[in-house]
Amino acid sequence: MEIIEAGPTTAMEIQFKEMINNHDTRFFNHLYKQYWSPLIKFTSQYMDDTDTCEEIVQDLFVHLHSMQQRLKVNTSFTAYLYISLRNRIYNHIRNRAVYKKHITRFVASITSSHNNIDHSIFYADLEKMIAQALQLMPARYREVYLLHHHNSYTVKKIALLLNRPADTVDKQLRKAVGVIRNHLVKIQIQ
Repeated sequence: MEIIEAGPTTAMEIQFKEMINNHDTRFFNHLYKQYWSPLIKFTSQYMDDTDTCEEIVQDLFVHLHSMQQRLKVNTSFTAYLYISLRNRIYNHIRNRAVYKKHITRFVASITSSHNNIDHSIFYADLEKMIAQALQLMPARYREVYLLHHHNSYTVKKIALLLNRPADTVDKQLRKAVGVIRNHLVKIQIQ
């Protein structure tokens, strides 16, 4: 249960308190009409974007509506609204800062790496060469390799799945890797 406490109460707050405590559905209509504009104005002191201000205030109203059955007002409802709104603003600013930090790191990693197009082409070619090598090897090697590298299964799990001894699966996996390595070396020489 969320309890609201703080500051003196006005006649309107007393009426709101009664409506909340009685779970009166008219409460949210009154609340919206009474507080929407002042809360937007308060939020605009911290945010430059009108859409963001409205989103934050709307989020507060949605929270209040979802808390309707658990909301218990003991004193100043207005103080609760502004404190809740201030906390939502701070959370938004903090989340935006974290987001910008991640974007900055991502851009830095892209910028510091070599040409991504070259990397993409290289990896696409490498995947084609590995696919060719997989077609050249026996089916049992290919099966073990794919389970290990594409599904990240351990040798023991593959052995259980295929009903083969673990040492056999391990040998087949090593041979599959050897076939791929030899195929890549042949292509490099050509």
